[in-house]
Amino acid sequence: LDQIPLVTIDDRFFDEYGKYPLRRADLAKIILNLKALGAKVICVDLFLDLPDACGDDRLLAEAVEQSPVLLASRAVFDKDGRFEDIRYPIPLLRQNGNSGYVNLTSPSSSLTFLSRLRIWPEITAQEGGWPIAVQAVSAYLGTRPALKDNVLHIGSLSIPLDHFGDMYI
Repeated sequence: LDQIPLVTIDDRFFDEYGKYPLRRADLAKIILNLKALGAKVICVDLFLDLPDACGDDRLLAEAVEQSPVLLASRAVFDKDGRFEDIRYPIPLLRQNGNSGYVNLTSPSSSLTFLSRLRIWPEITAQEGGWPIAVQAVSAYLGTRPALKDNVLHIGSLSIPLDHFGDMYI
């Protein structure tokens, strides 16, 4: 797993890009370029749950359909912390790509180097019900994740979770 590059869209990128937000047509170009470079998995950690104001959704959908893309979704919880639903990308994008929910968080503002990844067993039965990071590793290894006895299994990898269903990265 040491051959997974991370392509980030950060402040420096936007300084050079010269506008915000990233146009979906340009995101499509990035995806197609990564595919041409041989990417085995491409995770798009942007919420694309609303239609694009510029009309670029079809271009992005075509790029997603042609590439090994995972799109970010969002697990929605009620005020008491109970799972309600998954908010997926718009249907045009969702029909062309897989998704996983994004929930990588730091347990403390003083511990920015340690991140928590939580797996909710009740969500794993849903379509796209695994964290996007788990989906990415699974796609890279060509397998499906499984959760049994509070242990995450991805191919030959077995990762014990704590009593909350968390692992720390």
